Amino acid sequence: MRQTRWLSLFLLIAVLAVACRAAPNRVAETAATAAPATTRPTPTRVAAATTVPPPATVPSPAPPAVSTPVPPVSPVPTTRAVNIGELLALSSLQPVDCPADVSADQVSCSIAVLPLDSYAPVAGENVELMVAFVDNGDPNGVGPVAFLQGGPGVGSVTAARNFVGATHDVLFVDQRGTGYSNPKLNCPEVDDLWLAHYTDDPAVRIPDDESMVTASYQACATRLMASGINFDHFNTTAAAADVELLRQLFGYDEWSIWGISYGTRLGLTIMRDHPNGVRSAVLDSVVPFEVDFFAAIPENGIRSMTALDQACDDDRCAADHGDFLDNLSALVLELNQNPVVVSATRPGTGDTFPFRVDGETLVDLVFTQLYSTGSLRALPRQIARADAGGLNEIVATFMTRRDPNAFDLSIGLYYTTWCREELPFYDDSGDDDLLRSLEPRFGDAVAGALSSDGVQQLCDFFMVAPSAPLDDEPLESPIPTLVFAGTFDPITPPAWSKQVADALSNSTYVELADHGHGMATSCPANIRLAFLIDPSASVDTTCADDTGAPDFE
Repeated sequence: MRQTRWLSLFLLIAVLAVACRAAPNRVAETAATAAPATTRPTPTRVAAATTVPPPATVPSPAPPAVSTPVPPVSPVPTTRAVNIGELLALSSLQPVDCPADVSADQVSCSIAVLPLDSYAPVAGENVELMVAFVDNGDPNGVGPVAFLQGGPGVGSVTAARNFVGATHDVLFVDQRGTGYSNPKLNCPEVDDLWLAHYTDDPAVRIPDDESMVTASYQACATRLMASGINFDHFNTTAAAADVELLRQLFGYDEWSIWGISYGTRLGLTIMRDHPNGVRSAVLDSVVPFEVDFFAAIPENGIRSMTALDQACDDDRCAADHGDFLDNLSALVLELNQNPVVVSATRPGTGDTFPFRVDGETLVDLVFTQLYSTGSLRALPRQIARADAGGLNEIVATFMTRRDPNAFDLSIGLYYTTWCREELPFYDDSGDDDLLRSLEPRFGDAVAGALSSDGVQQLCDFFMVAPSAPLDDEPLESPIPTLVFAGTFDPITPPAWSKQVADALSNSTYVELADHGHGMATSCPANIRLAFLIDPSASVDTTCADDTGAPDFE
């Protein structure tokens, strides 16, 4: 069952939580010092033809007077060079009406028509990216900020409306293969497995039959390829070239980039391949080039649970609820023998169904809840009082973060990206010793929920050429960079963010002792804004330094 469960669910679990909600804390994001507002260049409507001359250079918004220029950086060579000038000549930016779920007075939308092949562009062979720009008048002199969504596979345009009235302007783009962009590498064949896997309804629940699961992934890959999609054109390197083309199409000399989770991998790629247009970078919950992402998932998940256990032991939490890991272990072993059924409600539809919880599923649920800074505070109580409503609460949180009804994930892009960039450097034996060591305490629940067994099989369906070794090497860069990490992050641990910060010559590392994955409170929001206003200034991290353990329930 270990491999079957992973094949059907785990990578979804890994990616969906990394796709962080990009909603600002508008109360928190107030500037200590306001700079003169600047004006955003207006996109020029171009003819329907895809070949246009490079736009004239438009001065970027003036930075604060105390700011110093970023030193020029030479791109790190890749196996093949990307000719941005050639790509730009085949690109266009065409204003369009915003989708209904994005529409607002401050939001303007465009379709960016960009070459499909970033290395050997052909006129007329394009991708079309939906772009949304939130114009808040730049009240703090930050200049334009390009937001880079987590995933890979989740678009960001739908988050634009959440930033109306925020403390700076933000550009959102549905990365090629996602959201409102065309083509889209979605997999409804796989989405349909989600309910069938968790329900206790015998008429819907699928058996533990690996062939049924893999057939769904294969069907998706086959359909996408039959539609003419070449998977080699859908990856982080191509997305980074797209972001650079957008910068130039909008007429900015430079801008700041802000990436969350997988968006940090995209941000690092932009800093490496197209550095001269980057004024500053914010990297939140970092996925470095050099880590073994797949193999590290069990280790990272257990590290997060152990950190929560220690924090609970050091707080009144343990006195109130007992030892977190001991309680979790006992509950996992009990559920392995005697699964329970909880009523679950699907977001968006309001439909209910019987949700079956065994020990393996419980590990999924706990892993998910550790992402959320707000939700992880309740975990010790919920596990200790699982039969008194705690388990129902955990399932409800899981539904809001994992149900495909709650978001739009392009599973195909997830695989075309990670199978190119992580599989070539993956050690499939890396987690074996850890998983064996956990068996006395958790049985095979951790292995079933978190093991990366089976990745090669799925990547065989989404056939892509492997990444160059460069995509497994740390980045060195002088670009001013703010790096965030959350102590309890179960998927991108603080050590990853710290090693990236250490390799960058002009970085500030900030760890929040009460956070999970993604910075979502006033303290990091204030730090981020101050940094974006003046990336050359010393960053005041006092609020983070003073942050203690979570306020456990």
